Amino acid sequence: MAPGPFTLPSAENDLNEKRKRAAIREVKKWAESFIPNDILEKHDCIVDVSEIQCGDPNCAPIDTVVRLLFKGNVGYVLFWNETT
Repeated sequence: MAPGPFTLPSAENDLNEKRKRAAIREVKKWAESFIPNDILEKHDCIVDVSEIQCGDPNCAPIDTVVRLLFKGNVGYVLFWNETT
């Protein structure tokens, strides 16, 4: 039987979630390093990092997406592997 989409809380699941959040923070920090500080401080650009599931058998099962949200515009960067 295949596991469902939900998991019960456990120390291992908690540790994995903490690692994933830390990896996502590192990717966000890396992306923000390319944006001038005055733009970040004025919130003229917001960096959003998330993971999406890919259903294509020829790609990685989890992709990391970096969205650069500028006032009036949006840019995307797609990474082809998991952050963790």
